[in-house]
Amino acid sequence: MMIKRKMTECTKVFLDTSILIDLFNTSETNERTKFVRNLIDSLNVSSLNKGKSRTFYISSITIGEMVKFASKSKDEVLVDLLTLLQAQNLEILPYTDDIALNQNVLFKKYAAKTKLNEFLKKLNLFPHNYVLAREYISRDFMIISTAHHINADVIITSDKNTFLPIAQEINIFCVVAEKENFQTSIGGDKIYEFA
Repeated sequence: MMIKRKMTECTKVFLDTSILIDLFNTSETNERTKFVRNLIDSLNVSSLNKGKSRTFYISSITIGEMVKFASKSKDEVLVDLLTLLQAQNLEILPYTDDIALNQNVLFKKYAAKTKLNEFLKKLNLFPHNYVLAREYISRDFMIISTAHHINADVIITSDKNTFLPIAQEINIFCVVAEKENFQTSIGGDKIYEFA
């Protein structure tokens, strides 16, 4: 059963690659990019219950994807992330042997190629190239398994077509960074709670 928490209870906030890509798109002025920026800002300033602190977590898999996406070195990406997130607490989590073993358990039903292909068909992900699709979602499996390993309170993503359904498959609380998934101020610049 999936446990849905309030924002004030979320001390472990796990960020998917898609959120970071939106943050890196600082030159873009589309609504999603603005909303993601407001969401991160709101998470940085919102109070937690009982004086606890909030930590943002990112998988090392995501760092690798960001290096590729941004065409920058790992160190440059990390500096950019620290600047963009403006978080007091940020941890980059390695993909370890324990996480890999946990992933095998979490996604056991997709170990058989036929079951995985059925899932890919359901997601409508690269319908004419299952090899590419399997490679694509294997990174999502790794990122979600990392979040599960640390018992993240919430995963925040911008990818409602692939990442969200995978997280839902194993009952991990995952929220897509879209206005309708949050309680916001009238102008939408302040985000108060998950919807």
